[in-house]
Amino acid sequence: MSKKRELYYLRSRIMIDIEQINLLLDYISTFKTETLAEASILASIALAKGKSIGKNNEKISKILNC
Repeated sequence: MSKKRELYYLRSRIMIDIEQINLLLDYISTFKTETLAEASILASIALAKGKSIGKNNEKISKILNC
């Protein structure tokens, strides 16, 4: 895969993850969860997505520094 294509893929993956995090946080903040356990699970999913964004940002910086 060319660098340009890989950068495009990583950027689009980051944007998708950001949209999903926003949806999860909106769902939590509007009190649509019935229990604290549901909110906790959604928050942990959002945290995992945030870590994924960080990893993709690191991959982008490695590609651009080469």
